[in-house]
Amino acid sequence: MPLEAPTLADCGSRLRVRTFSDETGGEIGTFNEHTRPVGTEVTGFIADAMIEVRALLPDDEDVLSAKILAYAQLLVEVRACMSIEVRLGVDTSAEDSAYARLNEIWVNGVGTDRANPGQLRSMLADAGQSRPDRARLVSAQLVTPFSGDADLLEDDTLDELMG
Repeated sequence: MPLEAPTLADCGSRLRVRTFSDETGGEIGTFNEHTRPVGTEVTGFIADAMIEVRALLPDDEDVLSAKILAYAQLLVEVRACMSIEVRLGVDTSAEDSAYARLNEIWVNGVGTDRANPGQLRSMLADAGQSRPDRARLVSAQLVTPFSGDADLLEDDTLDELMG
């Protein structure tokens, strides 16, 4: 089973405060044309996060356990939510911010360097699925939303990555 992208509602449940409607002022629990950012922007953040997380996985995602795929999907969701916070101009250095909590989950998941590989890489290694040719670590600190770095994409096409 391949990695599935989280939904707008998945991201909305993680960042409920960002799902208030500009139209009604009430919380709607998902992202759409009445939220800030709008649903199409969040869909783009999810797509970018899918590229980042897929770069950490073996080419054949069908061999991965449900547990690894669920954890990878969580990391996609977290990374997309980090992009939402950056897009809204949130102070990413504030220790008590949603961004800081999301970044902690991200760093625990993908690690910071080869000495601290993170939970996803450890799970892959334990399952015999580590990829030495993809040992590059994805940046732990999101400064701007990912926008298709050709170096990260290597020889894969966007269609192949987005499955």
